[in-house]
Amino acid sequence: MKKTSSRLLVTCVDLACFSLGCGGGHGPRLETVTGTVLMNGEPVRGVNVTFIPHVNGSPYYGRTNENGEYQLMFNQHRAGAEVGVHTVLI
Repeated sequence: MKKTSSRLLVTCVDLACFSLGCGGGHGPRLETVTGTVLMNGEPVRGVNVTFIPHVNGSPYYGRTNENGEYQLMFNQHRAGAEVGVHTVLI
């Protein structure tokens, strides 16, 4: 039996929201979270990316596109996630 190994690389870029009124009283203050999922240097397409906060809160979700890129969503209408420590599931 031939043993193979794969290497999964997830990159995440947090972009701060500097405009006044961020969140605007319509829920928690969110930061934009985007990233790329690669396996063996190739984009991983069509996979769910889930960030689960270590403190209170609901998970944030994204799905990779054809380039392995994702953007986390708070809900159907708001992109982003709260700042904090998260467990990442692919």
